[in-house]
Amino acid sequence: MTAAPRPAGSPAQPPRVAIIGSGFSGIAAAVALQRHGITDFTIFELSSGIGGTWWNNRYPGAEVDLESHIYSFSFARSDWTRTHARWDELQRYLESVVDRFGLRSHLVLNAKVESVTWSEERGEYDIVTSSGASPGTSHGAFQAVISAVGFLNIPLIPPFARGDTGFGGVICHTSAWPVGLDLAGKKVAVLGTGSSAAQVVAEAAKCAAELKVFQIEPNWLLPKGNRDFTAAERRLNRNPLVYEWRRRRLYLQYDLRQIRASHARRGGRANHRRQRAAQAFLESSLAGRPDLRELLTPDFPVEARRTVISDTYYDALLQPNVQLIPHAVKGLTSSGAIDANGDQHDFDVIVLATGFDAANYL
Repeated sequence: MTAAPRPAGSPAQPPRVAIIGSGFSGIAAAVALQRHGITDFTIFELSSGIGGTWWNNRYPGAEVDLESHIYSFSFARSDWTRTHARWDELQRYLESVVDRFGLRSHLVLNAKVESVTWSEERGEYDIVTSSGASPGTSHGAFQAVISAVGFLNIPLIPPFARGDTGFGGVICHTSAWPVGLDLAGKKVAVLGTGSSAAQVVAEAAKCAAELKVFQIEPNWLLPKGNRDFTAAERRLNRNPLVYEWRRRRLYLQYDLRQIRASHARRGGRANHRRQRAAQAFLESSLAGRPDLRELLTPDFPVEARRTVISDTYYDALLQPNVQLIPHAVKGLTSSGAIDANGDQHDFDVIVLATGFDAANYL
């Protein structure tokens, strides 16, 4: 948060605050302002709805990697249906929080913040947005600005997939899934093997006529343990004390794992446990497919990159309609793609699960 200094001797009064972004962080910032008696604030949102990551990432299988009880606000409980919420349940949760705290009237949607300019003379910030037919809209002066833009908001698009590609089918990034796109009976390519790719692959394998997964490098996987809560568990979760106990228990587990960075340090005990678990998961899941086991074994230690959490990715790769291609795609044709080995593949749909430009999120 960036706040303007108040001139000496000026009367104390609640500032006018701008929040950029309406995802988890932006919503949390708005609620925190209200709790401190600051009610003159505006939330600027680039998209046509709130939710940030969970508004944009609506691809098949999209869900959280952290447990629902911890991937939520401490000040807003929910009757979660699953151990790990899917995107639609999480989106409904965020919408309910916005309504519960009366934030709708503070929202300015479809507004891309173009500039935030400090006026030394006035001691205030000027914010200019562009929104379709209204470029260069000025929103007056703010005494403080909170950046809540996140860092998973600029999709990484491979050079060959930018602009007019000439490909005759559908091509999309996971963060911009076309409304109504159905993979059933289609020939589908998924480029990437990270968390989003693993989720898309698991769903596409159920319905696609043919699915090819293009892998540059494999990732270590750990099982998620994802499931629906039983009716009895949901009744217990509605008890505030039980809800809080589950939440604190999860926090404790994650904190203990990260003592002295034990989970990420090659000599750490937590890292050793995760390495053994990941290796065992790989070997047990692909016991009858030594060819796949070799292709899916990374040459780096666990946590050297983000570990993928999935119960279903390995199983999906074993399906008869699924093929793992251990090469990158180097170009597109009118009917499909050409891989780095020079082989051509025909597709109806190409899914770019190629991640985000996290280093340049501002």
